[in-house]
Amino acid sequence: MTMRDAERHDAARVRALGWLALALASWIGGLVVLFAWLIDPNVSPPLFSPPAPPRALLVSAIVAAAAGGVASAAAFARLTWLDRRARRDPALLAALDDERSRANGLKACAVAFGAVLVAALVAIPLEVRFGVVLTAKTFGLVVTWLGAVTALAAFVVLERRDAA
Repeated sequence: MTMRDAERHDAARVRALGWLALALASWIGGLVVLFAWLIDPNVSPPLFSPPAPPRALLVSAIVAAAAGGVASAAAFARLTWLDRRARRDPALLAALDDERSRANGLKACAVAFGAVLVAALVAIPLEVRFGVVLTAKTFGLVVTWLGAVTALAAFVVLERRDAA
């Protein structure tokens, strides 16, 4: 294993994580829309005069959820393959587990935590001022989605910044 192999493997891992962040944003974002307006009868956003959202929004949410689900599965498969490949080579594994990646992971978690706090702060005026009813199920799904996507995206940005 050469240093060039480790750099190529790391770049492939960061690319796969970037695709995973985009795919999760599409998949879970589509599911949030479907869940909020189809499954949860308590959510009635005042954006639509009849409580039902436009058909185009529902079709877009279904397409986004389906495409995102398939892309997420492909990204997870790629990450699993890269992980297994790295675990077979102890030198590669040691090269990938460096202080920079650990620090970037901690920073990404901090960014995701901040995003979740902002979501909680935005939820209060949405309900009080605009009358959007957010149930615990809907809010939990949104916060989980936001935290996961933000952490992945922040990690990818930090890793790419440090690689340059």
